[in-house]
Amino acid sequence: TARKRAEDQARELAERLQKISARVPGMVFQYLLRPDGSTCFPYASEGIYDIYRLGPDEVRDSAAPLLALTHPDDAPLLEESLLESARSLTPWRLEFRVRFADGAQRWLGGNALPQRQLDGGALWHGFITDITEQRQAREALRALYEHAPVGIFRSTPQGRYLEVNPYYARLYEYESPLEMVEDVRSIAEQVYTRPEDRARLLHELMNTGEVQNYQMERKTRSGDVRWVSLSIRAVRGADGDVAYMEGFWSDITEQRLAQQALAESESRFRALFENAPVAYQCLDEEACFVDMNEEGCALVGSTRQELLGRRFRDLCPPEDRAAFDGRFAALLQNGQDTGELRLLRQDGRPLVVMLEARVERDAAQRFLRAHCVLYN
Repeated sequence: TARKRAEDQARELAERLQKISARVPGMVFQYLLRPDGSTCFPYASEGIYDIYRLGPDEVRDSAAPLLALTHPDDAPLLEESLLESARSLTPWRLEFRVRFADGAQRWLGGNALPQRQLDGGALWHGFITDITEQRQAREALRALYEHAPVGIFRSTPQGRYLEVNPYYARLYEYESPLEMVEDVRSIAEQVYTRPEDRARLLHELMNTGEVQNYQMERKTRSGDVRWVSLSIRAVRGADGDVAYMEGFWSDITEQRLAQQALAESESRFRALFENAPVAYQCLDEEACFVDMNEEGCALVGSTRQELLGRRFRDLCPPEDRAAFDGRFAALLQNGQDTGELRLLRQDGRPLVVMLEARVERDAAQRFLRAHCVLYN
């Protein structure tokens, strides 16, 4: 009969729904809000055991046993969100906690669509999943964002910040990220020492999609100049245009100052090296020339190109070379040497010099070079 066919179809549909819901992670449900304010779950999949440690039959007539598991701090929010969804017939979405008798707590995520009933009540169709691990991962990422020792940001192509982390705000002398986001109306004018640097960066970013380790000068709120190394990528919207940029930077001011100081020191040393009124040379661990100033080249009658890579012992008379080898070995052992040394100039003329040598080592006491000064 028609009734029998309808019953069979309904049973087949119910079985199919049960099989589908059993494969869905979490709990598939229907939640009913009656006109008198009471609630129940006309349908709950077997996943309710994993989510709430309850069975479908325990909540079919009343949702009270399930709602009683909501964390006290989240219960008002859960109730208000459901009532608002019922009033406006808008989708219900919420993350909230449950707490069990043994003290265990879990984060749940709910998503459902409401439907108005003829009697004025509301019926939701949706699902609830356990999002504890996802929530913990997000919180860990948020903690990293909040405490990272680098500046993290998101900004618009037009030059406004959407978001900055606390480190970013502090370096630019703002009390909070929100204060910086609200105060900076033009990144190019207020943050860059040279606004054209941002224009060049944007041009490269639009062409390549990302820029790595871009070094530039920035200025703080008070005008102090800082050097930063910036890595940034463009995020495009559905229309293909750049919606925003995000990235991070590190403060390399101290590193840049150290590099500048080192460069200046090396420049001064090179000037002293080249213009010293005495012959000066550097030797490697095999006693080969790695550098020599003009005074030293003139002393032995050779050019720097002729000497680089050549062994010092080759400038000694053949009968003195074995003694020089022993003397250099002693220098490596003792770290210094002072005394006379016989040499032969490039034109064959003999030369007697006073040698003062010192070995330079690194912090681990590894050999770097031997510095030698020759006096005629």
